[in-house]
Amino acid sequence: MSASFLDAINQGKNRWIYYLLAFLCIIASAWFGIFASTLFSSLIIKTSFFIEKETTTCYSTNSWVGICFLPQLANYIVNTIPFFFLLMGVYVASKWIHQRSFLTLINPVGSIQWRRLTLGFGVWFFILSIQLLVELLWMPQHFKWSFHPSQWLAFLPIALILTPLQTSTEELLFRGYFLQAAGQIIKQPVILAIATSLPFITAHFSNSEMNRGGLWTGLTYGTLSLFLATVTLKDNRLELAIGIHAANNLFILLIANSADSSLRSPALFTQIAFPDPQLSFLATLIGAIAAYIFLFRNHHD
Repeated sequence: MSASFLDAINQGKNRWIYYLLAFLCIIASAWFGIFASTLFSSLIIKTSFFIEKETTTCYSTNSWVGICFLPQLANYIVNTIPFFFLLMGVYVASKWIHQRSFLTLINPVGSIQWRRLTLGFGVWFFILSIQLLVELLWMPQHFKWSFHPSQWLAFLPIALILTPLQTSTEELLFRGYFLQAAGQIIKQPVILAIATSLPFITAHFSNSEMNRGGLWTGLTYGTLSLFLATVTLKDNRLELAIGIHAANNLFILLIANSADSSLRSPALFTQIAFPDPQLSFLATLIGAIAAYIFLFRNHHD
């Protein structure tokens, strides 16, 4: 494996003081984003439209300004706000503190290869679609058809803008900045991928999905993170991981969400019952292996 992606960090300043300042900058931007999100939330909940309603009522309403859609939309925006500030923090850390091109977090030449990004998106979206089809045939009682055209179409452009913002920020931070920084110390790719996946797993501990079973759900997040790190190291660029992560979250928001999701949305299907979390872990693992084989079937080191 060529280390060109990891070597991109050498285009900037790498003394420990720069990492300390960058870390403080990223933490400060995250906290400022949380503050902004809390402020926005405190403002909108004063409006009667955003009062939470019963879940069963949410499934029955079909109004684009219905009692269900606006709380979902507000919740989604509130949860996405911090990522805008976090992205600014990562940008300032790389561009102004380390004094390197921001796009070198994606690849060493500082450009975006859109073909690789769309390839990652398409492959993972296809795999998730196959897995959903299998679940619908095997356990149809676990899902409820929850498609409301007016709500879905109103939510679509917002999701297409804000979701890539959220997922790309996570990739630039975890598989971009952290992976390249840790690569200066950790030279073994497997250990490097594991080490940089731990912060990603930790960041998702507060997700409501963890209540299904902390260990196996955590391993599911860990498997996805390891897959994204492995793909990044193998491809020596970040576009595939950015596309895969965006496909994963957009599929959840628009196609098949769950009743216990921390980010509710007017998806086509809503999962109302959940299989053993070990099955979710196994499905993610099989999907990751299948995607990896397809993406690198013609790759030669």
